[in-house]
Amino acid sequence: FDQQAADFDERAGLPVVVAQAVGQEFVRLIALTDGGCIVDIGAGTGDLGHAAIGLGLAYIGLDMSLPMLRVFGAKIARLSTERTDGRSSDHVDHAAAKPSLLAVADADAPWPLQADSAAIVFFSRAVHLLDQEHIVQQSLRVARPDTAFLVIGRVRRSADSVRSMLRREMQHQLRRHGIVGRKGEEASRSLAIAIREQGCLAQEPEQLVVAHWTVEEQASVSLAGWRS
Repeated sequence: FDQQAADFDERAGLPVVVAQAVGQEFVRLIALTDGGCIVDIGAGTGDLGHAAIGLGLAYIGLDMSLPMLRVFGAKIARLSTERTDGRSSDHVDHAAAKPSLLAVADADAPWPLQADSAAIVFFSRAVHLLDQEHIVQQSLRVARPDTAFLVIGRVRRSADSVRSMLRREMQHQLRRHGIVGRKGEEASRSLAIAIREQGCLAQEPEQLVVAHWTVEEQASVSLAGWRS
């Protein structure tokens, strides 16, 4: 993802209103726990993570790509400037804002995190890129022992959208060449089953919709992104 960092938000980023809705969902879930931080695996450019930080929540973001995290870091810097200038629109007590940390780390290696520290372990569009058994082991290790949440974020497009049709064709072309593409929906369901087998409660991924939105898409933009 290093080469995609500069234009990732333009190609695949989420609207601000969606990030804000996800941030409010984090607030709701944190209130159901006994505290702790949000651990964001595959934090990327922070199109969602910066909303959690903006709401004053304790946050740790891990990603393999330093260029992606640099984009994220710039967003945090702007957030700090807005707070200092009093221009932040988030309804939060900035004096009580919790610390945030971004770290370059391979999530398929042991996570550089303290055990029993996470209220939320969050995956946004990254779970299909990682080893499932390792995810389960590390998530259970870092999760708060009383109450914690593993949240899998997914963007679900209508079946007849430009992006959906292109993705189906891409998967078809990959199979023609003997390559099996990674599918986020299947990985999300598989992880939910694996977590349930460890004695955790799990709901089906599609049962909670945080936001709906409409976008204009160009096939050329998707194709250029996949080529990179």
